[in-house]
Amino acid sequence: GRCPILKRGLAAEAGDLKKTVLHDFHVENGAKMVPFAGWSMPIQYKDSIMESTQWCRSNASLFDVAHMCGLSLKGKDAIAFLEKLVVGDVKSLKPGTGTLSVFTNENGGIIDDSVITKVNDDHIYLVVNAGCRDKDLAHIEKHLKAFQGQGGGGEKDLP
Repeated sequence: GRCPILKRGLAAEAGDLKKTVLHDFHVENGAKMVPFAGWSMPIQYKDSIMESTQWCRSNASLFDVAHMCGLSLKGKDAIAFLEKLVVGDVKSLKPGTGTLSVFTNENGGIIDDSVITKVNDDHIYLVVNAGCRDKDLAHIEKHLKAFQGQGGGGEKDLP
């Protein structure tokens, strides 16, 4: 199932929370900040949820992803490796394009969602959720070691 938010992240004191580069912008624009997976994140601005929804639909809005976990998979087998873990045809993506996908377990159940960008044929950039970071990275690492043990190449880099 979906990854629960880490309890320690919810219980963190405000002073212990990490702040994204947009934190001050959020506060200056009236955001209600809450703890999320160890980060201080906006949950709502001074307008109502309905007003915010209508604004998003008729204009545009930003989602601060700085708290999320980005990583690179590199090497000639990066795509072949990733396609063993996610639903989707990463190989057919054009360089510089991306897709939403999900990591699946051995039974095909969803572990977590992810944003995948094909930088080029030898470099994939992934963004995984902050609240599931440890679980997702352990899943990738476990399968990468097995893939490499079977002769596949590739490496994982965290920025």
